[in-house]
Amino acid sequence: MFCASRASGRAAIPASPSAAAFPMNERRSMRRFSPWVTGALSLVQTSTSRRTTQVRLLAETIALVYCSYNTVEIDMRIAILAGLLLVTASAPASAATRTFPVGPFDKVRSDVPFDVVVRTGGPIGVHAIGKDDVLARLHVFVRNGELVIDADKGRWYQNITIRKEDKVTINVSVPRLSGVALNGPGDMRVNAVRAPAVAIALAGPGNLSIDQVEAGRADVSLSGPGDIVLAGKSGSARVTGRGPGDVRGAQWTVNDVSVDLIGPGNIAVTALRTANVKLMGPGDVNIGGRPRCQVSKTGPGSVRCGG
Repeated sequence: MFCASRASGRAAIPASPSAAAFPMNERRSMRRFSPWVTGALSLVQTSTSRRTTQVRLLAETIALVYCSYNTVEIDMRIAILAGLLLVTASAPASAATRTFPVGPFDKVRSDVPFDVVVRTGGPIGVHAIGKDDVLARLHVFVRNGELVIDADKGRWYQNITIRKEDKVTINVSVPRLSGVALNGPGDMRVNAVRAPAVAIALAGPGNLSIDQVEAGRADVSLSGPGDIVLAGKSGSARVTGRGPGDVRGAQWTVNDVSVDLIGPGNIAVTALRTANVKLMGPGDVNIGGRPRCQVSKTGPGSVRCGG
């Protein structure tokens, strides 16, 4: 019999949903829930090769519960539903792409828990890749020259767990960029920020990385646990730290720098001419190069300036 042979490991779900594939005593029991069985077996028979593993899970679950409890209709329904749940849970999430039409901007701000990749030097464009239901919650718009990436109900993601399969990547293209702000827990990477005056701000647990910062003057502000990684060359810079995160700018060379750090974070930058450092708390400041240094320090933190 089907169940007996299954128990010995020699049989699987029949290739056809025909009742003739089952022994007579099992056929009588099957009549009570034949629509359920037929539907499940049809799924097994017609599924594509890409879902072979998921379908096998469905078939195994149905067979196991059916062979153990085939006298009560509700048990067969439970078996089928359990199998369908297994298929749903194990099916890969389908990726979708959404394009956001926007007007001109030269600054970018992200308030969402997703990765943002910004490339300068090209035409304006914004598109996101991820699950349809997650993309539907995104709002991308320009306000006062700033591209804002936000979501439904302000910060809907704060009350839910973002799973790996919910990952979204937002790709931004813009001719030039003068300002970057990261407020959400996602990461942002920018290939270049070039302008006479540049503003860079991080106020969340995400990480912000800029490959090239080229500015006459740069204002860098860190107030969260995330890290800012900077490289390139600039004229003058003001770097402020108010959180446990780090500003990693050893590869960022400026002529003159002013550093103001309060808290346990760390700041590193390379200066060529002058460095004015104010430190309060347990954090560390490391100024590379050989600038003229002026240091004011309160607390257990350390300052290394020049040499």
